[in-house]
Amino acid sequence: MPVPISRLLERWSLRRHQFSGEPAVLDALYDRADPWKLKRREQPRFIATNALIRENCPPVRTLLEIGCGEGAQTCHFRMLARHITGIDISPSALARARVSVPDAIFLEGTLGTLRSPIPYARYDIATLCEVLVYGNRQQQLIADVQEIADNIIVTNFEPQSRALAHLFVGTGWRELKPIEVGAKRWRAYFWSRLASRQPRTALA
Repeated sequence: MPVPISRLLERWSLRRHQFSGEPAVLDALYDRADPWKLKRREQPRFIATNALIRENCPPVRTLLEIGCGEGAQTCHFRMLARHITGIDISPSALARARVSVPDAIFLEGTLGTLRSPIPYARYDIATLCEVLVYGNRQQQLIADVQEIADNIIVTNFEPQSRALAHLFVGTGWRELKPIEVGAKRWRAYFWSRLASRQPRTALA
């Protein structure tokens, strides 16, 4: 049965405002399963992200996934970490995530506004994959994550990543090799608490 024109216009309007970060907009987009076709299109990116974590992070016991959505990437993070906590602002997405990854813990809200306490005071690594393009509080979100994670990995899709590159030039940050899948490219960045505390070597 063809989709009514009114419904197509509604979806188009939601897509136009998806990067506002408004919970109501994102939850409305999740009225249908996998609205960004992540499970079908993004599997190579998920695999590559896991590889970057293995290359750059010590063994992972606890992982915090910011913006976990329906759990499409969470399924891959299970191969890395024993304990996973996912956070998202969409209750519709979280309901599906709990079915997809029943052994993970999923919490609704943002890191600064969660009603329920997170399970661990500190995580081995936190992931910010394709989430910093939403809303306008990127610096605060990164600062909040740095308070509770020893390591952070960030991936941003080109070309949006160019506008965010200035966020990853401080102490402890380094750019990793990009993720490239066909014509698609994601920039990747890694932050380490240990590296941020290393004294700078004087120039000769």
